[in-house]
Amino acid sequence: MGHIIDVDGVGFFLCIKNGCLTAIKENRELLYVHPSDVSSIICHGTSQSFSSAFMVCCAEYNIPVIFCDKKHLPISISLPVNQHTKTFQRMMLQMETSVPTKKQIWQMIIKEKLKNQSEHVGFYGNRKIQEKIMYWCNLVKSGDTTGCEALCARLYFSAIFGQSFKRHEDDVTNILMNYIYTVLRSCIARQVSAAGLNPFFSIFHSNKENPMALIDDLIEPFRPLADRYVVLIKELYKGESCLTPDMKRQAIMITKHDVYFEGVEQELQVALKNYIYSYIAVLGKEKKKLAIPEYSYDFTL
Repeated sequence: MGHIIDVDGVGFFLCIKNGCLTAIKENRELLYVHPSDVSSIICHGTSQSFSSAFMVCCAEYNIPVIFCDKKHLPISISLPVNQHTKTFQRMMLQMETSVPTKKQIWQMIIKEKLKNQSEHVGFYGNRKIQEKIMYWCNLVKSGDTTGCEALCARLYFSAIFGQSFKRHEDDVTNILMNYIYTVLRSCIARQVSAAGLNPFFSIFHSNKENPMALIDDLIEPFRPLADRYVVLIKELYKGESCLTPDMKRQAIMITKHDVYFEGVEQELQVALKNYIYSYIAVLGKEKKKLAIPEYSYDFTL
């Protein structure tokens, strides 16, 4: 699978040179790579410029370009259209999926997320919170109408990052977490587009201003894996108060993390493709159960 290109800083001009994606700054060529070797591009700040040929090339090679705010959260995404021969059929399938089917899929996703959260907490020996999260996991109903996900969130984050941790603040933990989630979003966005799905048609998230609603649905089971990377990267770079290039390089390694899809070991990027096609099979009633990649927490960087 391809590389993730991170563009952070001022004065970059991204263009095409001899058929390759090129980044130029102060007349120096800092990037020169064939688009077939790129999985996605993540841009930070507002001081980069792009040629139209660059954006067209990204679309032709199904490379999502994600633009982030100062907290490294995605605020815009550029995705190609009509990249699959069944784009129209897949879009109609999404639009015609019944509410009960969507609720059942969301139940499967949330149960897997909570199971993964429970295992992550248990990995550090906190059996009490592990059992509490599993208790709520077993009570998740269709559509998670009783809000088990929200009930577990406070338990989980306090157990992993400490009682004082609050999501969406400007500390290095949140910024690093945002960045790794964005990396995962970019990988899922690429596979969603390649499969002919429309990211606006979601399972659960329904914010009309969110262009990646489906992607934000599908990412949920993988957030605990990203959180494990946050813990390990913080241990490697103790004392850092902001996101550094070295920390980003470690974060991007999550895309090559070995997981198991239906018992077969695969890189995460490959497993995500299979996960998306399993989702399509459930939408089309070819399968009843969504196959979700599995992973453990017993690894180091």
